[in-house]
Amino acid sequence: MASRQVFISHSSKDKDHADTICRSLESGRVTCWIVPRDIRPGSEYAEGIIDAIENSSYMVLVLSAASND
Repeated sequence: MASRQVFISHSSKDKDHADTICRSLESGRVTCWIVPRDIRPGSEYAEGIIDAIENSSYMVLVLSAASND
């Protein structure tokens, strides 16, 4: 897996907000890893997320009522 600078963690209900954050960071040449875009076809979902966290330097958490639930 290619490492990315930032792992973006979010609830699926906050996908639009997370995508906006991702686009903003990537427009500044900060590489991001975000679900579902970066899950490899055929890979285990949870395993892909763990690998991405381990291979990222930073994490952005989109904290909302949905993610808190």
